[in-house]
Amino acid sequence: MSGQTFIKYNAMKYVYRTLIIAHFSFVILTVSHLYTYIKNPVVSALNEMYSAITYSNRCFGFFAPDVGSDLVVDMKMSDGNRSLPYSLLKNNFEVKTRIYSLGGNFAQGNHRPTMDLFAQSWGLKCLNENPGMKKVTVLVLSNVIPDIKSFSKGARITQDSVYITDVEVK
Repeated sequence: MSGQTFIKYNAMKYVYRTLIIAHFSFVILTVSHLYTYIKNPVVSALNEMYSAITYSNRCFGFFAPDVGSDLVVDMKMSDGNRSLPYSLLKNNFEVKTRIYSLGGNFAQGNHRPTMDLFAQSWGLKCLNENPGMKKVTVLVLSNVIPDIKSFSKGARITQDSVYITDVEVK
């Protein structure tokens, strides 16, 4: 190996190692919520951007984006004569991750105007895709997971209603 090739090879090893360390540092900062202690605005902005790109800011979505959602969105559209289910989820990883994130942010702080905005957006999306429909009922359910004692006595996961509204064509 010539001198220049050796230097180039070592430089590339250094670059790869630095990138790997930076990647794991940003991911660990995000999933462990240590990012809240970052006071430097540049590092904070970099961490925020990188966690959005890698999906590590999606409630551990980096590891398992579809597992353990606390909220379930149930939508039914109606034309006055019949009622049909509607789902925001599509067979696309990007859309599934975005919908998962929306569900996670839906009831944050139980702020009714924010929940109304989400529900109206979802309802309008449904009505735009299905022009013959006149009304969409948006029901958001929360998974209630029993503790281990209750589970061993037969209790199972149930769902409680968190929010319900109708979005209608006027």
